[in-house]
Parts: sequence; structure tokens; C-alpha cells
Amino acid sequence: VLVEIEYSVQTFESLTKEDLYNLLRFRQEVFVVEQSSAYLDADGIDLIGFQIIGKSNGDIVSTARIFKKEYNGRQIAYLGRFALSSDFRGRHYGKELLELAIELCREKYPGLEMGGTAQVALLGYYSQFGFEPEGEEFDDGGIPHRMVIKND
Repeated sequence: VLVEIEYSVQTFESLTKEDLYNLLRFRQEVFVVEQSSAYLDADGIDLIGFQIIGKSNGDIVSTARIFKKEYNGRQIAYLGRFALSSDFRGRHYGKELLELAIELCREKYPGLEMGGTAQVALLGYYSQFGFEPEGEEFDDGGIPHRMVIKND
């Protein structure tokens, strides 16, 4: 049974204290606890980017963020911090979130290439959306990653 997720796009300033707390908690549950990846989530980028927050029954069940970043001497629209509650994986929700993030990049950063880092195990998934690996594999919090750039 598919559940409706209500999405909002927030800047740091527009987040309520409760949503900020729940967003950081949710990302830590997924990345730090579930994936055993020790890293500094509060990296300062939330202050400058846009958060996509998906809620179901008032609880955060998915998130991503976008921001502008320099990469290899060029400005790109950077997509990252994709997280989906384990109860929502394996259905269409990840695709829905990624498509929303792509559209938001086009709206907020028109004309810029899109890119981000992807777990190596998910490169095939991202390639379905036009993202192709670039550069060498690297370790990010104990998980192999590659940079990906959207070619379209």
C-alpha cells in the first residue's frame, strides 16, 4: 500500500526548531546509526542550501538537500543527503524524491550542471536518471563513493 508523502522545501531560516531537530535526528538515524558511518553531519551547508523534507503522518520519512558548489573549477547544483526511512525503501519513494530534487535544482540553479556524490553500490540507480560517475572512488564515512554528474 502506497502512502502519500507531503513534501516541503525549506531554507535554514524557514525551518522551525522542531523540524530542524527532527531533520538532523532523521539523517543521523539513517547515515550514522543504520549505515555505521561516523561523520560530521552538521557541516554548515544546511545554512546555505535548500532542504527537501518529506513527511508522512507528521514524521520525517525522506529528505535531500541541494546547494550551489564549485567542483573542478565550475559551479554545479549539488544534490546530497538523500535519506529515506527503511519503511519506505524498495518502492517508488526514492525515485519521487530524486525527481523532486532534480526539478528543484533546475528551478533554483537554472543552467547549472547537476552533481553529487553517490554510494558506489547505488551508481546503477543514479544512472537511470542521467547521472554518470566522474573521478576516482573515495571513502566517505567508511562507505565507497564516486562523484556523479548529470548528463542532459
